[in-house]
Amino acid sequence: MSAGGVTIGVFDSGFGGLTVLRELLPRIPGARYIYLGDTARLPYGSKSQTTIARYAVESARFLESHGAEHLVMQHGFRAGTARDSGVGDDSRDRRDRSCG
Repeated sequence: MSAGGVTIGVFDSGFGGLTVLRELLPRIPGARYIYLGDTARLPYGSKSQTTIARYAVESARFLESHGAEHLVMQHGFRAGTARDSGVGDDSRDRRDRSCG
C-alpha cells in the first residue's frame, strides 16, 4: 500500500501503541507518523469513561493540529469512547479502526 505522503497519528495511553506503530510502518511505508503516548495521565483504567473520552478528544485534536489526517487509537475502549464523543465528526470521511 502506498501512502502518498499521508500523515497518520497514533495514540495510546502509554507505550503499547508502539506495537501498533511497528505494525503500521511496513504496511504503509510512505506515510509520515506522529505518535502520542499519554504517559502523564496514566493509568487510564482508574478513570471514568467521561474523563477517558475527554483525554481521547484532546489527544486527537493535538495530533490533528500537528498534521495527522488519519488517527489510530491503540485501545478499543478509547476508540469507542472517542467515537461516541464526536472525535472526527466533520465533513471528512472517517473510518473507525481499532487495533489491539
